[in-house]
Amino acid sequence: LIVFAVILQTVRGACPEGLEPVRDGQCRGFLTNATLTHSEPLLFATSKCAEIQALPVIIHNEEQQSYWTAQKKKMGNFLVLGIVCNDVKKWQWVDGSPVDYIPATANADIHSACTPTYSWVIDDDTGFWTRWNSPYETDSFSIFCTAQLE
Repeated sequence: LIVFAVILQTVRGACPEGLEPVRDGQCRGFLTNATLTHSEPLLFATSKCAEIQALPVIIHNEEQQSYWTAQKKKMGNFLVLGIVCNDVKKWQWVDGSPVDYIPATANADIHSACTPTYSWVIDDDTGFWTRWNSPYETDSFSIFCTAQLE
């Protein structure tokens, strides 16, 4: 039991501040809530997560989708996803990896050519992904971050 506690402490120490180890070397955690215009969430989340050497939410599988949908449901606010537009007008994750998992509950625009000014969020308690870019409307957004341990 003592050995397990030491190992857990070592692993926890490796995660950025405020993030907890989850599985497969991944750290996840809540950072802050913010009231933002619909064009600001991705830039805000990227900046805030970078302060702790982390990235906005990245989803590569059903387990991660379920986890983040549960977090969105618990917080009540829109949950910001780390999806960006690359140089060839394809959506990708902020770490440069492809959007290789897309839930059935995603806006069909995820399959279209992208526009750099959009932010993607988990919009409702079903895990629906949608994109926004209105500079005039404001909402409450939950900023969560992830980090992958070496």
